[in-house]
Amino acid sequence: MLVVAAAGVDGPVLAVVDAGADGVRVERRGSFDVTRPVAGVVLDGATGTVLATGTDADGALRHAFRTAGALLAAEQAGIARRLLDLTVAYAKERLQFGRPIGSFQAVKHRCADMLVAVEQARTAALHAAWAVDDPRIDDADLAVSIAQATCSETTYRVAADAVQLHGGIGFTWEHVAHLYYKRAVAAAALLGSAEAHRERIAALVLDTLGDDVREPRVATG
Repeated sequence: MLVVAAAGVDGPVLAVVDAGADGVRVERRGSFDVTRPVAGVVLDGATGTVLATGTDADGALRHAFRTAGALLAAEQAGIARRLLDLTVAYAKERLQFGRPIGSFQAVKHRCADMLVAVEQARTAALHAAWAVDDPRIDDADLAVSIAQATCSETTYRVAADAVQLHGGIGFTWEHVAHLYYKRAVAAAALLGSAEAHRERIAALVLDTLGDDVREPRVATG
């Protein structure tokens, strides 16, 4: 069963559609991240059961985007932390010139910068989750956009640094760092880019959010 959004006379409409029914076509799409399959849904004369319309549907969609944004930010922060741990462990055991590469200043500083970014992303992701769970804590839309802008950029940069700091082995497709790197790149576009969320943050902070600043576009492939 698929929950789909459509445009109705009085605003958005949410409906449940049977994925195997006539007029419904699910098309697998290619993705940079092969570990997260994506697909496009084509509806041509399909019928379904209406769940909500108008303001109710709009509210449900907005809440869905907030929740998805908070969950994705948590995943991104977790990926960044995992990559940092892998990189630090490698820097302690990989020897060069008879010394662990982690003893070299350039590697130390890069790892320190990664740690600062990871902790910032973790804090932003937690704050977004709290705000979605209890809107009295903070503006949930603002908190989620801050988390998405922060976590998307941090996870991509940490993933790129992890690949570089792993040296030659890090550049091989078989290394686990590449799986995380691909997930970081794909996730950064899934619910809107960091740039799109920063624009939304500016509009929310300036209290000018209107029809010109819409929900971040969802990537379909």
